Amino acid sequence: IRFFVAGIPKSMSVGTTIKFRRSTYGPTQHVQSRRHTEWAILVREIGLRHAPPTPLTGPLVFTAVFSLPRPKSAPKTLTHPIRRPDVDGLFHKLSDCWNSVFYEDDSQIVSLVVTKQFATERVGVEIRVERIDSSPREAGD
Repeated sequence: IRFFVAGIPKSMSVGTTIKFRRSTYGPTQHVQSRRHTEWAILVREIGLRHAPPTPLTGPLVFTAVFSLPRPKSAPKTLTHPIRRPDVDGLFHKLSDCWNSVFYEDDSQIVSLVVTKQFATERVGVEIRVERIDSSPREAGD
């Protein structure tokens, strides 16, 4: 499974809880604030278009390469962004959203490669999910 989603990658944070009171002595209200859900929805929807007929089985390698736009202020010698968004924020929740779609469960992922880099051509994320050949090798291989 391999596909690219064009757009500026956003951190996939679940959101933050905002607490407030309607009156001085009233009960505390909780509202979940979700940021960047449009990006998460777009990545999931495009991924669904590339789903195999049946979920993959066995051990898998999951690769996500995030290509971010280079700020004009960044020196040309800098090849990888070292500021926000952080790599775990970019990847957070991606593996969960394709349970029972790409694979039976994300626990099948035994190798995870997540990279963020400055885009050389196009801005977005490339996703790859590949089976690991776990069959025993013949003697002499």
